[in-house]
Amino acid sequence: MLEVIGGGVEYQQFQEELRDSLNSLGAQVCGLVLEGMDKYLMENRQERKGWVIERREDEKSILTQFGTVRYKRTYYSNKQTGENAYLVDRMAGEIVCLDSSLLLLYPRKMVVTEKFEAIARLCKVYSRG
Repeated sequence: MLEVIGGGVEYQQFQEELRDSLNSLGAQVCGLVLEGMDKYLMENRQERKGWVIERREDEKSILTQFGTVRYKRTYYSNKQTGENAYLVDRMAGEIVCLDSSLLLLYPRKMVVTEKFEAIARLCKVYSRG
């Protein structure tokens, strides 16, 4: 920062480096949120009735607006339906980042739910008021 003020770095370069750093931070936070959601599902069987753990810590990478997000997830099976799934991936479709807040997205309405707050506290990325 002092290099910018003292003229050691051009302002354009400073902005590009800042953008890259913030994108990297955003990708890390999104990964922590996804892993926190996965942990929540693992620890709260009532949220995944009928689903049992088959494998843990399978690695996944996804491309986001922040860049590549890497996280570990749990693979489940449902003995009643014969279905297999990464439940966190299904749940992740409901998450949106807006103005540095993480919210659950519902049709035409965004709300912070108690379940989301519990997940975010596990990740240490959100606190209300």
